[in-house]
Amino acid sequence: MSQRDQAGSSSEDERAVRLAKLEARLDARERERAVAELEAATRSLPEALAAFSDRGYLSAVEVPGRRIIGRVRHVGQDLVGLDVVDSSGEVSRVVVAASAISVVRAVAARPDEIGPIGSGHPVTLVALLRQFVVDGAMVTLGQATGPPLRGWIEAVAEAHVEGRDDRGAPWLMRLSAVTWLEVLDR
Repeated sequence: MSQRDQAGSSSEDERAVRLAKLEARLDARERERAVAELEAATRSLPEALAAFSDRGYLSAVEVPGRRIIGRVRHVGQDLVGLDVVDSSGEVSRVVVAASAISVVRAVAARPDEIGPIGSGHPVTLVALLRQFVVDGAMVTLGQATGPPLRGWIEAVAEAHVEGRDDRGAPWLMRLSAVTWLEVLDR
C-alpha cells in the first residue's frame, strides 16, 4: 500500500471516528430531551408548583373569584401555601386548594428573596383545617360561587367544614367548595 493510500485510509478512519462521536453526542442529547419531556409530562401539579417556586417567582395564583399574588412557600398533596404581602407590608399566609387553581403565572423573580419551600406543614387541606380547630385561628374560607366565609373552624368532617362567624352564627361549607383560605390570626 502506498503512502498516499495509507494517508487516505487514515483520514477516512479519523472521519469515521469523529462521525461516530458526533452521533453518540446527538443520541445523548436526544435521550436527555426525551427524559426531560417524560418528566414534564408525568409530574403532578404539586411537583410542577414546587419546581415553579424553586425558581423564585413572585406568582399570581388564580382561583375562581380571586387572584392571589405571593411567593409559594409550601406545596402539599392538595394545597399550596403562599406568603402574601399587603399594601402596608404585612405578610399573611394564604392557602389555596390545588384543585381550585386554574392558572399560575410568574409575575416577577427576585433571586435575593428566594427562600426554600417550607417543610413541617400539614400536607393536605383536611389536615390544615383540622389544625385550625386546635389552634383556634380565625380564618377566611373562599369559595368559587359565593362570598368568602369568615370565622372559626369548629369541626372538619370527611365532606364538610363546620364553623361559626364573628357573631356566633354557625355555618357549614362543603370541603370540595373551599378554593382558598387565609389565616386572620393565630
